[in-house]
Amino acid sequence: MRYREYDGVLEDWKVRLMVSRARRLGFRPHEIDDALQEIVLDVLAFRFDRARSNGATGATALTAVIDKRLRMVRRAWRRYQQLVARFRADRGVDEARDRWPEPVEDETELMAMDVREAVARLPLPQRRLCKSLVREGSLARIARRDRCGWHTVRRSVENLRRRLAGLKGWVI
Repeated sequence: MRYREYDGVLEDWKVRLMVSRARRLGFRPHEIDDALQEIVLDVLAFRFDRARSNGATGATALTAVIDKRLRMVRRAWRRYQQLVARFRADRGVDEARDRWPEPVEDETELMAMDVREAVARLPLPQRRLCKSLVREGSLARIARRDRCGWHTVRRSVENLRRRLAGLKGWVI
């Protein structure tokens, strides 16, 4: 991936170093651009001083600067996410209904996201039924656990199927 917006501002090897360090520290591909914007000023301001380097090369010292700044960016992002989560909890916002899905390209992940989104929109009893189906695996076990007849559980599953019919066969 080539970051042309840094042509003439930073040397190519520095941009490649920033991108590779961001990847190694766990930044997702769609987060790397934002992270680079946060650290580029520190990289521009960095001046290597051989007398203070303790034998390190310029690239090694720059790597330490980049890693330190990327960790700061990650901590700031995490603090912001925790702040938003606390705000949502204080307001009683349902996290499952208001969450933006992460960008994905794999078709199975897209299908799983569709299923997750559909389940998140279900009323609470039907969401519990979905979780029970995954955990228990059979209508009889769910009926025994809930102390009701398996016919009742089967009717609930049929209602759930009708509700999820819009997924065109991914779930049913």
